[in-house]
This record gives sequence, structure tokens and C-alpha cells, in this order.
Amino acid sequence: MVVLVILIILLLLAAAALFFFAQMILNKVFGNRCEGNPNVKYFQGADFPGLLQTPISFPSNRGQKLRGFLYYTQQPDYKGLVIFVHGMGAGHTAYTTEINTLAQDGYIVLGYDNTGTMLSDGASLGGFPQAFWDLQGAVTFVKNSSQLHHHPLFLVGHSWGAYTVANFTHLKEKINGVVAMSPFDSIPDIMTNLVSSQIGKNMSILKPFFLLATLIEFKEMAFYRPSYSLQKAQCPVLLLHGDQDPMAPLSVSPVAFREALTDNPNVRIQICPGKAHNVYNTVEAEKYMAEVFAGYTQLEKNYNQQVPPEIRREYFEKADFRRMTEEDPAVMTQILDFLNQCPVEEK
Repeated sequence: MVVLVILIILLLLAAAALFFFAQMILNKVFGNRCEGNPNVKYFQGADFPGLLQTPISFPSNRGQKLRGFLYYTQQPDYKGLVIFVHGMGAGHTAYTTEINTLAQDGYIVLGYDNTGTMLSDGASLGGFPQAFWDLQGAVTFVKNSSQLHHHPLFLVGHSWGAYTVANFTHLKEKINGVVAMSPFDSIPDIMTNLVSSQIGKNMSILKPFFLLATLIEFKEMAFYRPSYSLQKAQCPVLLLHGDQDPMAPLSVSPVAFREALTDNPNVRIQICPGKAHNVYNTVEAEKYMAEVFAGYTQLEKNYNQQVPPEIRREYFEKADFRRMTEEDPAVMTQILDFLNQCPVEEK
């Protein structure tokens, strides 16, 4: 009996240790603001001929103000309004090239920064589910706008943003179409993949603890999964995923549940051969980006992580950020064709 009690105590202590370890990782990833990479050029609306922008702001779940822009070109009429939801690492201006392509095709695009990111309020990112609250704030802003609410509404997202828009059925709002580029399917899976890739060891043992920590913070939102949500999708949905994606491999993507998803005729899946995480870019652009940052990592090693500011500036001044963000015309055409074919009601 004593041995059993001791074993139970040891198991509880081990579980507690793993829980706090998982919580520590989540705090490290989401416990601070994200201001983007100071070495990277984020293109603005003025960098694209004919692209206009109007600043907007709206509150999220705790009253924190989220900021961004409406992007558009001069059109006699607009095809609809696209809410663009960004991934981790920077705000929506990491995608201005894609936003411009959507706007040039006749859409108004609402690009905003999530809580704790660049233009927006918030002391920290909070966690993956926070982006869903932020998206809800953006949708509410559109629905309450006398100038915007009459447009057909589309959602487009990448990575974290793709996970967010792919759970759109929980919004319980009328959405005309959704494009999710490189989504992951569950928070425990993507966090485990992140940790395992960083330390070079399978850390699947942390999955239940990532789930528990997220459940405590975000309640039922911890269980949101595109592979479940999209089975109830009542509008067209396009999932795009690269088969060489190291950030969100196919094994942790909702496309891994293809059979369940394809039971819903509204869901289309496109696997992009040779593509890594940025499926909207050319293979060459992704390779060039990897080379630039790998070169800087080597530079950091050469300077023991203390690269002199002038050396860092000189290195990145030589980088070609247009080349780094070169779009794949086939993928972008597929996205535009998909959006253009989504059925909309006459208003």
C-alpha cells in the first residue's frame, strides 16, 4: 500500500512538473509582444502603385484596440471584402504583397494586427485562441459599418491566421468563402512539433499538458480544430498546404484528415508540391528567404551572438526583399479564381 501511494505521489509530481514545463513554454512563446523583425522590410501600401489605404481600429475581447488598414484600389464596384488574418512573427504588413494582389483584383481588404502585435494594443500575444477573439472583433467591425456591411465577406489567413479562419464556423456569422494557407489543426500538436524540432527529441508527452494549460486560459476554445469545424462549413473553403512545410507539416495539418473533410463538398484541399510554409510564394522565394536568414545565423555565430549594428545593417541592406516575397502566380490565381467563384447573394 505504501509503495502504491509513493508511486501515485511520484506520478502526480511528474505530471505537475510537465504541466509547469508546458506552461513555461507557452509563456515564452506568447508572453511578450511581437514587433516584427527589425531587420526585415515590411512593405506598405505606398509601395504598390494604385493601392490605397485607410486606417481603421476596433476593440477586441478585453477592449484592447486593434489597428490596421482597409486596402483597396479605385473601382466602380467591389467584389467583396476580405478580412486577412496574419501568422506569427509580424503583423499584417508581412503580407502586403498578397493584400495588394487581392485589392488589385477588386476586393477591399481589411488587414489588421492581432493583440500584442505591432500596431495593436496588448502587452502580449496571449495564445493561439486570442486570434479568434480578434477575428470576431474584425467581423463585428465590418458588420457594424454602414459602408462595409453590405459587401460579401471572405476570410483569408496564413499559418496561425489560417488556423483561425478555418475555425470560422464558431463565429456563427454569414461568411461567403474562406482561404486557409498552411493551417495547423490543433494547438497541442503544433506546440509539440515546435518544441520537438527545437530540441531534436520527440516531446509528444507534453500534448495533454499544452491542452490543459490552454483550456485553463481559453476554456472551450482550446478544443477548436479545423478538421472538426470545417465538417460543418456551409460556404466554400480552400485549404492550401505545402508538402515540404517544416513549420506546420502535413501531419499536423487539417489536410491529414482529408477523408473527414472531403465528406463536405464545400471543402477543397490543394497540396502544393515542393512548397514550404509560405505557399503563396514561389519555391525560389522561399529558398532565398531561408538562405538569407541562414546566412545571418552564421554571422551571429561568427560574432558570438553579438553582431555589430553596422555589420547587421550592411548584411540586410544587401537582401532583396522583393525577391523574398515573390508571389507564385499559379497559387495566387487559384485563390482569386476560388474567391471569384464563391456564390454571393444579391444585395
